[in-house]
Amino acid sequence: EAFVPLGDQVALNEPIVVTMSENVDFEQFADYITIEPALSGEWKTTDYKTLAFVPTNAKQDTTYTVTLAAELPTFDGGYLTEASTHSFTTLGPVTIASSSPATGSGGVSVSSAIRIAFDQAVNTDSAASKFSISPAVDGTISWDGNTMIFTPAATLEFNSTYTVTLAKGIKSVDGFPSDTDQQITFATELSVTKLNIAYDRQDHPLSCEVATLKMALSYFGVNVDEQPLIDAIGFDPTPKSDGVWGDPNVAFVGDIDGRQPSTGYGVYWDPIAQAGAAYRTTRAFTGGQLGHIIGEIQQGHPVIIWGTAGSGTDIDWQTPDGKHIDAIMGEHTFVVIGYVGAASGPTRIIVLDPLSGERYLSVDHFTWMWGLLGNSGVVVE
Repeated sequence: EAFVPLGDQVALNEPIVVTMSENVDFEQFADYITIEPALSGEWKTTDYKTLAFVPTNAKQDTTYTVTLAAELPTFDGGYLTEASTHSFTTLGPVTIASSSPATGSGGVSVSSAIRIAFDQAVNTDSAASKFSISPAVDGTISWDGNTMIFTPAATLEFNSTYTVTLAKGIKSVDGFPSDTDQQITFATELSVTKLNIAYDRQDHPLSCEVATLKMALSYFGVNVDEQPLIDAIGFDPTPKSDGVWGDPNVAFVGDIDGRQPSTGYGVYWDPIAQAGAAYRTTRAFTGGQLGHIIGEIQQGHPVIIWGTAGSGTDIDWQTPDGKHIDAIMGEHTFVVIGYVGAASGPTRIIVLDPLSGERYLSVDHFTWMWGLLGNSGVVVE
């Protein structure tokens, strides 16, 4: 009718108890029951239905199988119709059954507590004395059954890897102390640094440069429409013909309502900086570095950068006076408004695209795109 113990984490001295539906012939009972591996001990009963065996030499972390053979006789001449087999595993050294966060986890909330469930009841003072965390974090330890809970006194650091160590020697209540150091390693969530700049879609098919300037100015409470900025930049009237066109370093080249690169192109950083200077301090630059942009964001300065919304292939030309113009297919501007991760090694760059809104770009994609026109841009302060 019943058999105990079952499962894992069985104490070494826990009795094996078999409950039958009828009185058994106790004098023959031991001949019909086997334990593998063999255990020393003696079967006892008080009512001939419940039979108990107390082992004296059980080994830790060992699986035992108990088999009652068919035809085990009852006192009244009946018998067990078929064999009955049951298994259990004894306690081993204290180990971690599970943890939250789990080892290898990433993106762990910086406000998380650390929960460590042991596979058996442990001496709580012993376990607490074996706990450490690196980098060091102040906190308190509490318990929920066999689960240790470490609650940090302050939030963990963003963009950081932590290692929790449970040194060997954690005492068990019924079993054996841990015999190895055990560790849990996890990484906290990445921080997000971002300027609060509202998205505003460009008004014309090719007005990305003034649209990004307009959004950057809005961060400082300067609300200006695109048209005054377009008027300040002006247009280069040079028609496109046989590899000759206007100079985007001076004014807008082509039709702002046209199509790249057949009827319209765009404008570069110096004219944009000059137009923005009527409202805020602006600085045009080329040959910039990612660290430069990150530093500007940390100071609260949006940065307009030149890249591409297309293939980025070269479509260079010359001005009527023979000046070479570096140009790319899909020339496009973005406002850099933030980054994900540590300033020393961001994993994403956050931009406002005047065609599609907020985007999170991989660092590799961003640096490739930005490099097409010489890592150029405009800082708005």
